[in-house]
Formats: sequence, structure tokens, C-alpha cells
Amino acid sequence: MLSLKVRSEKWPGSLIPYWLEVKLVGNPAASTAVLVDQLRVFQRLKGYNDARLYGELIRGSLLALYDVNQTSHESQWGAFAFLKVPHILSELAKKSDSNSVVESIELLLQHTPLLDAMDANSSCSSLECLLGELAKVRLLTEVQVKHLLEKRKVPKAIKSDSGNGTAGIPKVIICAEPTLNGILKTLSTDYHKIQDALLGMLHQVLAGKSFELILAVATVQGQLRTLVNRLIRFNECSKSGGDKSRAQLFDISFLMLVAIVQNFGANTVIDPDGMSLVEQWVKSCMVEKNKPKAPEQLLRLGDPVMIDTLLQQFNAGETEIKVNVKWQDVLFNIPGVMHEVLVAWEQGALAAADVKRILDALRGRMCCLPLAAAAWLCAYMRTAQQDTLLKPVNMVQQLLAPPTTDEENLRDRWQLTCEIIRKMQRDVQLPLQSKSTHHLVSRQPAVEQLHQLWTKAITRGWLDHTSARAVHCLLETAGSKWLVSSVVHELCKLRFRDHLTRGVDLALAIFHVDIVGCTFELLVHVLPQLLYNSIQADMLKEPQMPALASLTSYCVYTAYDALSEIYEEPPNKKIHLSDTSEEIRMDNLINKLRQLFTMFDGGIQEGLITQQTYFAFYLIQSLVEVSCPSANAILAAIPHALISDLLKTLPEKCSYSLLLHLHDVRASGGKINMARDLCILRNHHLRGIPSANIS
Repeated sequence: MLSLKVRSEKWPGSLIPYWLEVKLVGNPAASTAVLVDQLRVFQRLKGYNDARLYGELIRGSLLALYDVNQTSHESQWGAFAFLKVPHILSELAKKSDSNSVVESIELLLQHTPLLDAMDANSSCSSLECLLGELAKVRLLTEVQVKHLLEKRKVPKAIKSDSGNGTAGIPKVIICAEPTLNGILKTLSTDYHKIQDALLGMLHQVLAGKSFELILAVATVQGQLRTLVNRLIRFNECSKSGGDKSRAQLFDISFLMLVAIVQNFGANTVIDPDGMSLVEQWVKSCMVEKNKPKAPEQLLRLGDPVMIDTLLQQFNAGETEIKVNVKWQDVLFNIPGVMHEVLVAWEQGALAAADVKRILDALRGRMCCLPLAAAAWLCAYMRTAQQDTLLKPVNMVQQLLAPPTTDEENLRDRWQLTCEIIRKMQRDVQLPLQSKSTHHLVSRQPAVEQLHQLWTKAITRGWLDHTSARAVHCLLETAGSKWLVSSVVHELCKLRFRDHLTRGVDLALAIFHVDIVGCTFELLVHVLPQLLYNSIQADMLKEPQMPALASLTSYCVYTAYDALSEIYEEPPNKKIHLSDTSEEIRMDNLINKLRQLFTMFDGGIQEGLITQQTYFAFYLIQSLVEVSCPSANAILAAIPHALISDLLKTLPEKCSYSLLLHLHDVRASGGKINMARDLCILRNHHLRGIPSANIS
């Protein structure tokens, strides 16, 4: 009677699969430590044992990988599922018994259709690959691996396809791990000793999907920054003149670095104070989705004399750059060259054939030059009037044409160049690109986008990659206040308890696009508006009200935990709201929670039992039922007057176990308040006993 009700949830759950997609789409390079901390928070929120937590993580990663089969995201999720997950489990399992991992795999074996689908896609045993990686980090013994594999019943159709000679993504990813280690080792040696060998190695990396695989493995292993720094070092060594090999080495390393920055963000992979050529070019010239560059500012970086020299050379159709040239002098003057060509074409001084000849010469042998040219053209088109876009658009399209030379190793470099330029075009969001499916701002109303992805995720129990990406776009375009309000509205429209359970999980996962900001909006704006608006308050009934209370408590605990980690960082990394100058601090979050409870208490003191009264009780109950280290700090935000008033108005819902866990007996007034509340509840129970029983 004095212990709290143990939370129980049917296997499988949906929170971790939902969260994995939202988290890793937004930050694919998230560290193992960050993911482990968040998973431990979820474990406390949901009351999972270790085996259940591990099983949810493994199943969620396999679902995400299955969703992106045969797409450009397959390598990233394959690396996460088969390389990152074992290391996460290794960290999580440090304080658990050795049988938890075995039990988690046994839970996974209940999902035969998922394992069959994975094996059919990869033409190999995904379970065998995963167990092998778990054995490498000593989470399983060889005997346990053999025992678990014997329990896996593989359909004959899949067995017969296993010898088709095509390596599945699990095996490819596992083989890419030592390849990355070899690349990093090579990049750590002396530049002058390995120039030719390094060039051959980098060309091999660009072939096929190798670069994609290497980046995926580097990301999940936390080696992406190391790879970038070593590529920058070699790029710096080859930026000044030299022979053909040195020029190619500069070109290929420049392309690889720009591609990495484009995929992962400059803030993630490069030093904001870095002074290398690539770092300076990225900060000054590179087109990024949320960091527009002023085209006029780029022109100021050029030298008129160098611009004229390059113009004369390209106009003459010469593709060879002078041997003693410094590549930074060329790259930072390309915007000036493009500006002169565009103006001359618009004014009729150049014909279309002349422009084509100049652009063909510019993209003759060095892929970094058309890349720099496209960067300025995209920056220009971002601010140009729509009726002037046709010529710069055609110039970019000409830059994307296949190379005119048959030079060896140019094809793979050119393919990467085109991928970078096309992504620049998508980031600019030109009105001419009406058929693009990559727009940040969709033509579909935001409410419809959210409703569609919400309905699909509730039905499936997991979130697909496209929907997770749409969630991030909705935050960027509509803001956290709209997102929180719309998600809560979708949650309150659900009617069945199993759907509401999934809805709470999905809402919490969606809020992880910015958990602190979304929690703040929930407490300050969304809940007061929902609870005290007579029209919207009708949405809050059973069982929606307890579900919303659970979501609120989960958000408060998760945001508080996130803020406590941020406070361990330097002061310049503190979080700010996107739409205000107010800094979100732990005490600020607690104050907003306290203000919400005070608002509830005001209605109860007027003698009214309303939906706000019931919601206040359910929220307190949900906060108490979570076993987190931060529970005392959060429960301290509940005014004791509210607890006393709830005891008087809703005594039938209160319990001794709730009161015992609600008060902090280590605080000065905690014991007194707890004793007083227990007496009030006891007196209520005594009044309910018939007098005949007393006599």
C-alpha cells in the first residue's frame, strides 16, 4: 500500500524508435555519452529494466535501418546499428548483470518478421553480424552467441539468397571500420613521404559508396573531427603551386572537406576560429541553408588584377592553371570572374556560346573551381529578383555538365562536385525549382504535414526518416510554440489508450528537436491556453488528461536533465530561446512549473472542482511516479497549499504512497508537511468508515 504503482508497458514500446529518428536526423554525430545519458533518462521515465532498454535500442536501430534501405542514408544507419549500438550497450551495461544483453536479444527474437526483412534486404544474417559485434566488446561470449543463433529460425527463402555474392550493408559496414582506421593512420604521417600514395588512396575512397561508408563509420565512432583535421592538414600542404599530383591532392581534399561540412554542418566539424584555406572559404563563401552569404561581400574578397588574369585565361579556353599559383588566390577570385561573366552576358557583351566556352575552361581539370563558381551564383540567386534568375540558373546547369576531358580519376571527383552543387541549389530554395522534393518550406500546409506524419507514426509505432526530417523542418519554419501547440492538439484527438501511450511517446520524441525550448513553451503558453480556454478545455477529458499530464512530466524531467548537462559546459554554450532574449536556466524552468501550479491552486481556492483541478492532480501524480535523481528539485516546485487543497477536494484520488513520495523528508518542513497531509488523508478515510464498524 505504501509503495508506488510500478509502471508497466507492453513490449515493444515506441519511445526509443521515435526518438532515435528525431535525434540522429538532427545530429548524426551525437556522441556515445550523450546518447547513453538520454537513454538512462528514458529508462527512469518508463520504468524499463536493463534488458528492455537494450532491446528497445536494438529494435529501434534495426527499424530505422530497414526504413532507409537502398537510400543514401543506409550507410549512416547501418553504421549506427552495427557499430555504434554495441558501444552504447557496452556503456549502459557497466552496472548491469551479464544476462541483460542475452535477454534483450531474446526479446528481439520475438520479432521474426523484422529480422526476416533485414536479412532479405542485406542477403546476410543481420543477427549474426550484430552478435559478432557484441562479442567483440565482450557483452556476449561465443557460447551465448551460438545459443542465440540456434534460436533464430531463418526461412528457407532467405537462406537460399545468402549466396548471391552481394555483400549486405551489415558486412560492408563492419569491413569499413578497419578501412577508416587505415586512412586515419595514413593521414597522420608526413605529407612529403606519402603524397603519391595518399592521392591514390583518396581516389579509392571516392569510388562508389566508399566515401559515404567511411563518413558513416567515422561519425558513429566519434572520429569525424579527427578525419576533418587531418584532411585540412594535407589540404594546407598542397595549396601552393606544385606539380599535377599536388594540385589533384588539393582538389580532392577540398571537395571531401566541403562535402563533410555540407552534410554535418560547419559548427560540428570545423573550428570557428580556424585559419586554414578551407575553413576561411567555408565561413566566407559556402552556401549553407541557414547561413546566407551576401554576394557583394564575396566580391570584396577578390583582386581585380587576378580576376582579369583568370578571365583572359578562361576566355581563351585554357584549362591549365599556372604552376606557381596559390589556390586561395584562385578560389577567392572566382566570384569576381562569375560576376563579370554574368554582367557581360546580361548586357549583351557576351553570347551564350562565349559563356559556355568560359565555363567549360573553368571546370576543365580542377573540380574546386566550378564548386566555387556555383557557390557565388547560388548566393547571388538567393537575393536576385525572380525575373533575373534565368541566366545564373543556366550558368549553374552548365557547370554541372559532364567534364570535357577523359582524365583518369576525374569522374569520381566530378560526381562528388555535382552532388555538392545540387545540394547548394536546394538550399537556396529557388522559385524556379517547383518540382524539387527537398524544399525546406513545403507547399503543403504545416498542419497537414504534421497530421500526416503523426497519423502514420501512431499507426506504425515508429517514425520514418522522411517524417523525422519533416519535424525538423517544421520547427525551423513554424517555431517551437506552434509545434508544441499542434502536437498537443494531435495528442488530445486520440481516443484509445494504446494510441494515447504511443502519442505521448511520439510527442516527447518530437519535442527533442529542442527539448528545452519546447518544454518552456508547453509550460508557459500551451498548457495555460489549453486549460483556461473554455473552447479548448473541452478537449481535455479522460483518458486524454492523464496522457497530457504524463507528457508534461516527461518533458520537465528531460529538459531539466538536459539543462543540468549544459551547466557543466562553458558559459558561452548556454541555451537561449529562439524567439526571446531570455536565457533558459534550471531555476527558470522550475519557476515556470511553480507558476503553473500556483495558477491551478487559485482555481481550487475558489471552491471549484474543474478540469484544471484534475489536471493538477494527474500532473503531480505523474511527477511523483518518475524515479529520477532530479525528482526532489522538481517536486519542490509544487506549492504545499496546492497539495492541501487537492487533499480536501479530491481525497478519493490521493493515496498514502503518493504523499510519502511527494515530500522531501530531508528538507526542513518536509516531515511536518508530510505528517499533516497523512493525517488529513487518514481522517478522510476514517470518516468513510460506517459508525457500526467502529462500535
